Amino acid sequence: MSRYRLSSMITMALLALFMAPEAATAAKPSIQQVQHFVRPSSSDPSPVRLTLTKFIDDEADIGETFLVRWSPGEKGLAAGAVLRFQYQQAQVKETQVLQIRYPFPVRNNRVATFEIAPKAVQRGGEVVAWRVELLQHGKQLSGKSSGFRK
Repeated sequence: MSRYRLSSMITMALLALFMAPEAATAAKPSIQQVQHFVRPSSSDPSPVRLTLTKFIDDEADIGETFLVRWSPGEKGLAAGAVLRFQYQQAQVKETQVLQIRYPFPVRNNRVATFEIAPKAVQRGGEVVAWRVELLQHGKQLSGKSSGFRK
């Protein structure tokens, strides 16, 4: 087999690999990861609490934070993209909604932070289900959820 023919075969194989549907889907806007953190209660006997007691607010209670890592895709998103976070609490029937509207074109991966205040957790209980949606012009581009009920 000649070098030219081998080179042509390798080139064709590489082109087929890059043109595959799987490669194209990775370039679409997507919610990549959602992380959930719970701020410990003021009654938590952790070593930090024991050594820094004068800096701890005894009125503080448990709060919840959600970090959402997302990608605007290969082409990016136009100004006006919305990242919507909906959550349900143990003692509240209504779905709560938080959202971030990006007034600028988004070209790079982002990390959004959604915080549920300690007072909201005291009133409604812990978050039992959540849903995250990435929207452009009202159309859902991507989403993730955890046992969310309608």
